[in-house]
Amino acid sequence: MATLAAAREYLAAVELFDKDHDARPFQTAWNVRKLLDVRPFFAPQGRRRAPSPASFLTVPKQETVDGWLHALPQRAKDADRAHRLTEALYRSLEAEDARRRSRSRISTRRSATSRCVTGR
Repeated sequence: MATLAAAREYLAAVELFDKDHDARPFQTAWNVRKLLDVRPFFAPQGRRRAPSPASFLTVPKQETVDGWLHALPQRAKDADRAHRLTEALYRSLEAEDARRRSRSRISTRRSATSRCVTGR
């Protein structure tokens, strides 16, 4: 079932975004596919740390990843379908953000414990 859903998202990336909305032909579709490709790294059970989306998306320097995602439905041929795709991408990114925050808290606790034990 998950494989079918993933296939639908890849298909949506290709069908929803045409070359007319981009400075470079099909750049939006390519960026969506990049996010879909790295999504396994964002999964809660992922073992590797996921790269920051800003490091691999091709967007104008002044545009944030959140702003780019928010504008996806407006650039699509079918705004409702693009909204569903955007929500799926947001969920993936939020899972990684939560995992990074959790790691940060663990690291901070270890540092505090280390200072108490060693007195430094």
